[in-house]
Amino acid sequence: MGDLVLLQEEVNPVMSALLDNGIDVTAFGRVDAEVKQARGANAEAILLYRNSVLHAAEDVEDSFSLLGRSEARGDEILIEIGALQRVRDRSLEAYQAGVIGLTDVLDAERQLLVAKDDLAWTP
Repeated sequence: MGDLVLLQEEVNPVMSALLDNGIDVTAFGRVDAEVKQARGANAEAILLYRNSVLHAAEDVEDSFSLLGRSEARGDEILIEIGALQRVRDRSLEAYQAGVIGLTDVLDAERQLLVAKDDLAWTP
């Protein structure tokens, strides 16, 4: 295949059209620099996006971890509440039988209320 050869009569209208439209036909270095700058800006935008996605994934992972710990803590508190309710009930029975004082019953009730408060504040 041969090279494309343009005669002067064919080049002048093309050059005139380019120049009339504000295209600088001698600024190849500047055009290359603008292309490189645009590619660099694109690469930077991609890196920023990837960084945002990684931070979002980290936040999701942290949230799931916190959720798991919160659910486990909630289960522990429910077990504690059950045990403290039994203690309070037995304390009340012992008080009614005259075996222990009222302060022991009130202390058992206080411990139960603290555990219920902990459950209410568990996320």
